[in-house]
Amino acid sequence: MTETEPKLTRRKLIVLAAAATAGALVGGQAIFESSTSKSGGRPHRPPLKPLLAGLQNRNREPVAGQLVPNTERKWDLMNPAPGAFNDANMAVLLAKGPFRLRPMMGRFAPDWLKAQAGTFVYEEPQSGITVPDMLCWWRNAAMDAADAFYAWLAQYDGQLHHVWGSSAMSFYAEPFQRGLASSVTRASLIAAGFTAEKDLVAIDRMQQSLVQFKQTRIGIAYNSYQHLNSDGSWFADRTTRDDKMTALRAMKAQAVLANNSFRETYLQNPITANGGVYGTMFRLGKPYSVQTAQLKLVGDLRKCLAYLGTAGFHAAELPAGHDLTPLEIAAFDADLKANV
Repeated sequence: MTETEPKLTRRKLIVLAAAATAGALVGGQAIFESSTSKSGGRPHRPPLKPLLAGLQNRNREPVAGQLVPNTERKWDLMNPAPGAFNDANMAVLLAKGPFRLRPMMGRFAPDWLKAQAGTFVYEEPQSGITVPDMLCWWRNAAMDAADAFYAWLAQYDGQLHHVWGSSAMSFYAEPFQRGLASSVTRASLIAAGFTAEKDLVAIDRMQQSLVQFKQTRIGIAYNSYQHLNSDGSWFADRTTRDDKMTALRAMKAQAVLANNSFRETYLQNPITANGGVYGTMFRLGKPYSVQTAQLKLVGDLRKCLAYLGTAGFHAAELPAGHDLTPLEIAAFDADLKANV
C-alpha cells in the first residue's frame, strides 16, 4: 500500500478479507485496486478475487469437490466470427465452479483470423509436431483481434477468478517460447517477416490487455525470451524476460508470475535454474505459481512439491498421470495454501 492510499486498521482489514472470501472455496487476502468513485469522494477499490491456491489440475473442467483446475478454452471456439463471442459456453463454464482460465490462442486462432493475419509453418522442436497454419500473431490484424478477445473476457471481470495472458503465444500458452530450436521454425518466421522488435510489441500489448481486469486475478507464464536475430541465430534473452515481468508488476502489483516447467533437476539451485526465472520471481515477490513439467520429465514430483510449499508458491499444477495419494494431495495442498 502506498503512502498516498488511505490507511486501514487491522480490524478493517480482517472485516474486508472476510467479505472478500465469503462463500469462496479457497482463502485469500483482500487486495484492492484504486479507482475513482462516481461521487468524486474517496477512491473506490473493488476487491480482487481471492487467489486460487493449492494443488491444481491442468486442462480440466471445474468439478465440485475436486482440485481447482486450469481450464483451457480454444480461441476458435470462443470467438467463431469477427466480433462474435461464445457467451453461452462461458456461462456454462462459470456455473461449474472456480477455475483459472487459460485461453489457447496462437495455433488455435479462428480460421477467419488466420485468413486476415496470415500464417506460417511452425515445427515444435521437442515433439516434432508441425503446425502448417500457425497464426502470425505479431501482425496488426492478429493483435487487434486478440485485444478484442480480452476486452470481451473483461466483461466477466469479477466473475472469472483468474485469467492467464496468452494472446502472444504460439504453440504453448507460454508466450516467451518461440520454438527456435527448430531450424524450420526459424526460417519460416523470417520468411513471414517476423522480427523480435515486432514480437515484443505483441508481448507488450498482451500485458497491457490484462490491466483492464480490476477484480479478476491475472498472470503470465514466463520463460527466458527466445530472441530471433535477422540472420537466423537466436539466444535465450533473460534481460527481456525480467524487464517484462517487472513491467507487468508495475501495471498490476498483484499479477501472478508463473512458469510452466518446474522439475526435480531445478532443485539443485532454484534461484539460477531455468534461466533464473524463479530467482526473478523471488526478487519481485509473491504471488507466484508454477506448473510442473510433464510426468516423464518432472523427476521426483514429491520433492518438487515439498520445495514449492517452502519457497512461497501458492499454487502448483500437477502433471497428468501422477500417483499422489489422497493424503499426500491434502498435505501438499495445505502447504501451498499457507503461502497466501
